[in-house]
Amino acid sequence: MRLLRIVPAFVAGLALTGPAMVGGPPAAGSAAPYPPPPPVLLVNPVTATPGATTTLVVVGFGADETVDIVVTRALNLRATTDANGRLETRFQPEQLGTFTLVATGRRSGRTATARLTVIRTPSSSAGGIPGEQLRTGLAAVSAGSVLLMLALARRRRRIRALPESSSPGPVRPGPGDRMGGGGHRRTVD
Repeated sequence: MRLLRIVPAFVAGLALTGPAMVGGPPAAGSAAPYPPPPPVLLVNPVTATPGATTTLVVVGFGADETVDIVVTRALNLRATTDANGRLETRFQPEQLGTFTLVATGRRSGRTATARLTVIRTPSSSAGGIPGEQLRTGLAAVSAGSVLLMLALARRRRRIRALPESSSPGPVRPGPGDRMGGGGHRRTVD
């Protein structure tokens, strides 16, 4: 009889506290984590060429906050975040070098930094410009083909220039050859 009272009480208690114990939905009006995570400034690509479009993404600022993005030695940008504290903008760097980008929220005063490197031309893993590598490879293949044709032509001339008497003629087995059998010397006439 006691068990009949304990089981319903246990089930009622589990129904009331169970979601909180297993990570259920947060209570209404729960606050954002404190301190808030730091803002982030992402640059894509991190290595660019002059005139190429570079995308800047800022995350972690206040909703509808004006953010100043200062690019050292180049320019200053200003944009406003959306309701989630995120903004995305594009620009085209013109100068060569490595730049530090600093995004600062006007209302919150929070900052985020990133680096951008602007180079003349992108290099492949083997170095140099891919078009130059292709031209160099084609030149090497062409030179190899010419050398091979010259070697074959020279060999052909040598074979034609051999006198008839220098040709080996019929083969005569020597003593102890299996074809001759018994060590006798045979000649082919």
